Amino acid sequence: MDTLQTALGLRMAVIDLSTGETLAGGEVVSLCDAGRSPALSCVAHTERELDVSDPAPVRAVCEDGLPVLLQPVLVEGEPVAHVMLYGFLSSQQERVRVLQRAIATGRAEADARAAIDELTLLDWTRAQAAASLVASRVEQLLTEQQDASRSVGRQLEVALLADVARELGPDGLVYDRIPATSLATMLRLTGGLCARVALMRPRSDRPETVAEVGDCGRYLTPTSEDELVKHVLDTGRSMVVTGTDDGGRKTSTITVPLGRRRGAAGALSVVKTGQGTLAVDDIRLIELFAEVVSAMFDNARDFVDANMRLVEMIQLGEVAKALNSTLDFERLAELAVQVLAKTLDFGIGGFVIEGFGAQRGRILHTVDVSPADLVGVVSEARGVPQAAALPEGIAVVAQFAEISDDAPAEHREWIVLSRELRFRNISAGALFVASPDAGAFRGDDERVLDALAAHLSVALENSTLYERLQEDFVRAMAALAAMADATERLESGHTDRVMEYAVSIAEAMDLPLERIGLLRFAGLLHDLGKLGVAEEILLKPSALTDEEMARVRRHSEVGASIVEQIRVLEELTPIVRHHHEHWDGSGYPDGLAGEAIPLEARILSVADSYEAMTGKRTHRKRMAPASARLELERASGSQFDAAVVEAFLRVLDFRALGVAAGAYGTYLHGPHLPA
Repeated sequence: MDTLQTALGLRMAVIDLSTGETLAGGEVVSLCDAGRSPALSCVAHTERELDVSDPAPVRAVCEDGLPVLLQPVLVEGEPVAHVMLYGFLSSQQERVRVLQRAIATGRAEADARAAIDELTLLDWTRAQAAASLVASRVEQLLTEQQDASRSVGRQLEVALLADVARELGPDGLVYDRIPATSLATMLRLTGGLCARVALMRPRSDRPETVAEVGDCGRYLTPTSEDELVKHVLDTGRSMVVTGTDDGGRKTSTITVPLGRRRGAAGALSVVKTGQGTLAVDDIRLIELFAEVVSAMFDNARDFVDANMRLVEMIQLGEVAKALNSTLDFERLAELAVQVLAKTLDFGIGGFVIEGFGAQRGRILHTVDVSPADLVGVVSEARGVPQAAALPEGIAVVAQFAEISDDAPAEHREWIVLSRELRFRNISAGALFVASPDAGAFRGDDERVLDALAAHLSVALENSTLYERLQEDFVRAMAALAAMADATERLESGHTDRVMEYAVSIAEAMDLPLERIGLLRFAGLLHDLGKLGVAEEILLKPSALTDEEMARVRRHSEVGASIVEQIRVLEELTPIVRHHHEHWDGSGYPDGLAGEAIPLEARILSVADSYEAMTGKRTHRKRMAPASARLELERASGSQFDAAVVEAFLRVLDFRALGVAAGAYGTYLHGPHLPA
């Protein structure tokens, strides 16, 4: 967008329809009221009613008389934004009208002329093309954001299941329902006045009452109950305390621990008054009741733990599937920190890897931190001395707060939980979480981090190796393409241009990304078979004999036989073999006609022919682009597929528009292919 604004001398703004905010651009025009930001409210008149669901651009005029062009942006058929073009004049007549209007509203003529001189003349056709280009790019970016959100949506839903499972455990309400239905029966059997069940919550110093029958508040003060429960939980034994109530009657209170198998989770307190107080049989009955309740507690805890582990297994299985569903490092890094943030509670978390001479990683912080905090945590997680700063390859993102250079001067202690990331059993980095709160991490957190580190290690190794393999593969293909060019002593870049034309045509025809990828490599390797043709034939300045022509024509068969032997290239075989077939059946090597010729081969035929006509050759002069275009139109429907020619002409028109506007136009379709 910046390139187009500079080249065309106009201004652009991308406006979010849901919030009215300007997402990009939006510079103020001096001819308008000072400080006015561009918005839909600035539009005074439109050539037709503004319908956000209609993708067609709308011409308009702002309150100060300047022309405005509005281009809706649709994502999956729904309007999400508007591209606004302004700060230009569409004709000399409009220039005069705007000048007169500015003078009439009180501006000095010299100031008005100076302000108008800042504007550029741009006809509506070019303005619409520029708006369409920007809207296409905005739609692509918003669609990618939406796809990225969907790609992690499933993992976040599963993570929420894990949160629910934790709430059903010691932090939740499962235990609360166990004793309440039986407390009243127990009191009737023992003659007690009241009974209360209190549980100790994690990270809490005080017991919480979860069930009560009778008014225990008259007999148990908060301080005394806290002391009783803590003593019982520490010793694991019952305790009886005697005293008097506010009426002078003797009272006895027994507090019994609940939960035996893995330590007490809470306590049961029963109060009885009167001369009899708590007899031995009463104590035995209460303790027996507590045993039953304890067994229920233990079973409930086992059940909750089993469910938590099941949810964790499901969650980690989904996480593993998601992490291994992409080989793109950036998407993998984003997904990794998203899953980490949803699975564990931390202040700083992320991963760092080292390999192939580079250090990369992604760090997420959810609290206010300083640069020193980040460096200290990462150094401790990696087990290395603290450095002065983070390596350049590590990206830092904030979830709730930004990095603060004004952090408190005192030293901040961080509890760091870290696990190795291993590539082929060699330490290659660390996955870590850190918190400034003591006791922030439990055994369950360590188990989850272990599993995440194992899955992330595999995914990161695959991504890193894929990047290296892809780079090496592309270099090898480029080397083969350069060899093919050298056989004819072609101008450097012949195969690159054929590939570029073919990809542009495929994008214009809305081919899937996978098929565009095939065309990319087919464009590079389409003339590979010429390596088997004698140089004196390829460079012969005079007409070829029938025998020599037959040998040249065999290059498509030879090239196809070569790529067919390479498993990762075998899908290119029909494209390379048939890129010299003609729509009317007069081509070679098999005389295929019409749609019997693979679509990719038809596209490559047009791209190769255009480059052959406009490129430099040893035995003839290059043809002007306009003349080559006429040749394509002439052969459309006979030598070439008319639909392919039509798509290529659209590409050429689009590029011509970019050149005329002072910018190089490229036909954008979907995500870019890897370099």
